[in-house]
Amino acid sequence: MELRPARAGLRRERRNGGRDRAANRLRREWGGGAASRGLKVVRRTRVLDLALIDEPAKKKPRERRVAVPPKVSYRPQPVYPDSAEKRGLEGVVTLRVLVSEKGTVAKHEFRGPEGGSEDQLFVKSVLDVLPQWQFQPALDEEGKPIEAWREYRMVFKMGGSGR
Repeated sequence: MELRPARAGLRRERRNGGRDRAANRLRREWGGGAASRGLKVVRRTRVLDLALIDEPAKKKPRERRVAVPPKVSYRPQPVYPDSAEKRGLEGVVTLRVLVSEKGTVAKHEFRGPEGGSEDQLFVKSVLDVLPQWQFQPALDEEGKPIEAWREYRMVFKMGGSGR
């Protein structure tokens, strides 16, 4: 689209201070502003040094607290190790489990050894059944599922297993 020269009447209005009327008339005749005519509009803005502006402290996401702890829905008991039974060994395994938002075991930690090397037999027995454990996940104040830790103490005594 080609640009047309301004009319003589428009020039007169500009000299007389009628700039707004002249601009409006041009817009009406040519159908809009520069962008509608395919021209690029460049605007000048001030650039501020962001280091000089005091930014408000960014809000940390609110930590979600456990309102309802996770509940066991399926937890098979570990098998009493045969080698420990033959030797007459008993033991205790203290286990911390991180229950995911989906109700599965995400992580686990074994707490300090209470016996010695024979406790490793019981730990191995617990590790065999741990992936099968299922939970109802913990809930926050809004009722949404969240991750939460749960601690268990498994006692291995002769005549009973993992209670």
